[in-house]
Amino acid sequence: MSSGNYLRNNLQPYHGYCGWSSIGDRYEKTWSGGDDPIKHSKPNSYTMRATEQRVGICLWRSYYDPPDVVNTGTWGSCFGGGQPSSLVWSSNDDLNLLNKLGESIKGHTFNAAVSVGAEGREALSQIAGAAESLVYGMRSLRHKNIKGALDAFGLHPKNEAIVGLHKSLSGKVLATQLGWLPLMGDIQSASEALFALTSNPMSATFTVKRQLREPLYAYSGDAGSQFGEHILSKRLSWTLSEELSWAESLGLSNCWDIADMAWNATSLSFIADWFIPIGSYLSARSVVNVLKGSGFSTFYDRRQTQGIQKFGPFIVMNPECHWYKDLHITRVPLSSLSGLVALPKFKDFSSVPNWKRALTAVTLATQMFAK
Repeated sequence: MSSGNYLRNNLQPYHGYCGWSSIGDRYEKTWSGGDDPIKHSKPNSYTMRATEQRVGICLWRSYYDPPDVVNTGTWGSCFGGGQPSSLVWSSNDDLNLLNKLGESIKGHTFNAAVSVGAEGREALSQIAGAAESLVYGMRSLRHKNIKGALDAFGLHPKNEAIVGLHKSLSGKVLATQLGWLPLMGDIQSASEALFALTSNPMSATFTVKRQLREPLYAYSGDAGSQFGEHILSKRLSWTLSEELSWAESLGLSNCWDIADMAWNATSLSFIADWFIPIGSYLSARSVVNVLKGSGFSTFYDRRQTQGIQKFGPFIVMNPECHWYKDLHITRVPLSSLSGLVALPKFKDFSSVPNWKRALTAVTLATQMFAK
């Protein structure tokens, strides 16, 4: 959070037909608050007011003056500025904005398949295929089906009658000759890729805006005396997202040293332990979590002149002689939206192609190697 004030004042005294005033330019900005200084993940409370003006010498005359008479002076000293605005932001405007936000959220669907993408579906297919091959290969070995095991592991040696192949389910023979270690490596890399793609919560942000406008008139009140505009607007932004408190605890982002584990293992029970976090992640992620919401509202109050050429009995020959802008901004974080009950539906991860197949294959592998 921060606050400050900046001023640039180049106004100089000037004396014209209407007396003393100032000409030149002036800019001032005052603010308090700002964005999250550490994570920059959410907007904090913020207020700001900025005023800017460029004051020149207006050339003007009255209908009652001779045509060759041209008067000089500033807009403020000669004409006194403009009428006050009657524009007010009401509770009905807030209600209208809230209803618009509710309508934008209503019927929205979070689609898990979109967040997984093509890369995630490829990882799922790789996990499922490699796990199925590993399970089939090990089952074939247990039944002394050497050819079936070699096919499952993707190996086709000329001499399939390898001495002792069916007797050793762990150690150097399997690690070096059967290729089950590369299959586990494929599952590991695919699982880590899937975790990277799906560990962030699915979220969607909805933003709506309402604006009120009113002309600003000179004090004469004539129909042709508009010299500026007053705008009130409010923007409401609301983000819905999943709560994933369990994602990091499953540890899928940590690398395993498979080669070292396999080389020194005296049994295959460690493979079940290796598959457990993969299955836990697939199972947990397939369940849609409770939604949480957060957001902010931003209110703008802006008045800006656009120059005036005719008002009442006066004609300004250079309407650009005066320019002014006054902007107020107020931003407020929101933790709840009273009256907003529409919640979107989910097309969850269980509907993603290959998700169920990958979970089934990993579950079978866990059960098999735990025996």
